[in-house]
Amino acid sequence: MHPAAADSDESDADGWRRTTSILSVGQLITWGILYYSFAVYMPQMRDDLGWSLASLTGGFAVAVLVSGMASPLVGRRIDRVGSRTLMSLGAVTGTVGLVLWAIAQTLTVYYIAFTIIGLAMSATLYPPAFATVVRHYPGKSRSAIVAITLVAGLASTIFSPLAQVLAHQWDWRTGLLILAAGFAVTIIPLNLALPQDESSSAPTQHAQRSEPNRAGDAQPANFWLLAVVFTLAAGTAVAFNVHIIAFLLDKGLDATLAASIAGAAGISKVGGRVIIAAGTRYSATALLRTSLMIQAAFFAMPVVWDHTASSVIMVLMFGATSGALTVLRPVLIAELFGSEVFGSKNGQVQLITTLAQAAAPVAAGLLVTASSYRTTWLCLAVIVAAASLLTVRLANEPRHQGTAAAD
Repeated sequence: MHPAAADSDESDADGWRRTTSILSVGQLITWGILYYSFAVYMPQMRDDLGWSLASLTGGFAVAVLVSGMASPLVGRRIDRVGSRTLMSLGAVTGTVGLVLWAIAQTLTVYYIAFTIIGLAMSATLYPPAFATVVRHYPGKSRSAIVAITLVAGLASTIFSPLAQVLAHQWDWRTGLLILAAGFAVTIIPLNLALPQDESSSAPTQHAQRSEPNRAGDAQPANFWLLAVVFTLAAGTAVAFNVHIIAFLLDKGLDATLAASIAGAAGISKVGGRVIIAAGTRYSATALLRTSLMIQAAFFAMPVVWDHTASSVIMVLMFGATSGALTVLRPVLIAELFGSEVFGSKNGQVQLITTLAQAAAPVAAGLLVTASSYRTTWLCLAVIVAAASLLTVRLANEPRHQGTAAAD
């Protein structure tokens, strides 16, 4: 190997490791503070402010919807110029939103705060992080995505107890202000340390390698097929997450045990991501199909085996397959459409899945009321099985060299 080429490869490897490390730590903190702190502080906010749970959760729902609606714009911006400036501005925006949330005395200010937090989510959570590694290191993006999600998967484990300790030591407002300060002094510098922004007219060395394979606009059928698959998966996932504790309580379990069983899904998500990391010899399409079929099978388990043990197994397998799907979505988008349009395509899918996530819990609740939880789980199993069958259409599509497929 020519010495210059060896130096370039070593520099690429160092840059990949540095960028992956920055994003891993950044995602851990960002998910922990912007996303998971809400559930911790919601009961104390209800007692302190006297607002209904519907009003409180409505604020968080606004943040999620705003984040989804902003995702396509964020993705297009990253495709054009990169992510460093945008993610840094997102960190500043998140800090402002957290402070406004902490000092909110009226519902109007509260909802404004969560609108701002939603904008910050769109610019700082997984989609822009994944777009960063796909843009700069397309040949190593699968490994980077797995590493980022493995670390970020610990966000609730670390930050939920931390938020609770802060609130217990002071109150929810003070705890939130401390988290906002921590968010500002960590995430802003981390995002400023990401690779330099570059316009699309001067793509990175990696982007130049993948340019001949750019096909984002040439495969609309693939895009909509992939969007439908992940929309079905996302809708069933949020319906499951919202209703699983109520289902366990309905079976006669006490609240602590039900919450512990539901929480076990978070631990098993890490296991699912480890399996994806170890399964690089298999195509992402095959892993996606298998994950969905496994999830469908275990959604149906309580229908044929009505026992607490079956519910525990269902939760664990849901967590493992859900963790795998978090990795597989960006990997497949990179493979099918190339690194040059990854941000915009991933943002569009994010918008569509967000709308499904907003509607699915309501639809599932209506089904539970009209019938039963067993019927609801069976319907979720059928939906996920249908999503798995749809992936067959993706099996024979050419994979883009120079993107995540190269891992």
